[in-house]
Amino acid sequence: MNLRQGVFTALATGALVATSVGVAGAQAPASHKLAGTVTNTSFSITKSTTAKNHTLVDATGTADIAGSATGSIAYTVHVSVNNVSHTGVGTITETATVTASALGTGTVTLTGTVHLAGNNLRVNDLITGGTGAFAGAAGTVKILGTIDVTTGTGSGTYHGHIVL
Repeated sequence: MNLRQGVFTALATGALVATSVGVAGAQAPASHKLAGTVTNTSFSITKSTTAKNHTLVDATGTADIAGSATGSIAYTVHVSVNNVSHTGVGTITETATVTASALGTGTVTLTGTVHLAGNNLRVNDLITGGTGAFAGAAGTVKILGTIDVTTGTGSGTYHGHIVL
């Protein structure tokens, strides 16, 4: 369980820091770089089923983000973990509530894939929308992190672009 917890830690976390400026009138959409850190703050397995060498895990959690934007992320993951090789793949949905200096406050919604290999975690997210300063957002975010399979804690970095 700690392995999965760590996986989702780095996961959820970064997936979602976003910065950008609001677009008004006939202004063309602008792309803004995203970069920062993610630290998992909570994790709860809602369902776990083991069959042969795989465990299917559904979980929810939260993470803090810092960098281009500050705030928190709430996430839900569904991952299949190979209990022998400690690799896994799955899906993640996230909602980040963020404030970006001089840009505003709002939420960013993301959906993506999760990849686990030992203690290494990678999340590839698509920004699918937002509210407030991030209304109509699109873009991509990649989260790279590590997990401690003993404690289940994790952290990572995120980078990408948001278009508003």
